[in-house]
Parts: sequence; structure tokens; C-alpha cells
Amino acid sequence: GRLDEATIALEAAVKGRPTNAAAWNLLGISYADTGRTQAAIEAFTKAVELDPASKAADNLRRLQGM
Repeated sequence: GRLDEATIALEAAVKGRPTNAAAWNLLGISYADTGRTQAAIEAFTKAVELDPASKAADNLRRLQGM
């Protein structure tokens, strides 16, 4: 479906621009939405490492609180 296509596109985006914290955050959201919790945690963690002020920090806390 479209969510799978989005995930594939985001995976390509972070591969091409691995320092793009926003792309890592979006990838984390996509993983979370498809039930890939561990992958989401890893993507959010990478986003926070790149940009500690990223919204990924909130997303990571929410996901870990589940």
C-alpha cells in the first residue's frame, strides 16, 4: 500500500542523506504506523542523535511509553 511505498521512499532518503534528522523522524513514524516498533525506536534514536531538538524525541518517548 501507500504506507509501504512511503517507508521505502524514506529508507532511500536516509540512505542518501544519512544526516537528515527530519527524514529519520518520518521514517520512525512510518515504522511505528506499520507495527515495526524496534525499527521505529532505532530511527527515532538516530534522529535525536543528529538533532536533539527534533520532534523525534517526543515520538520516541511516546513509543517507549506504550
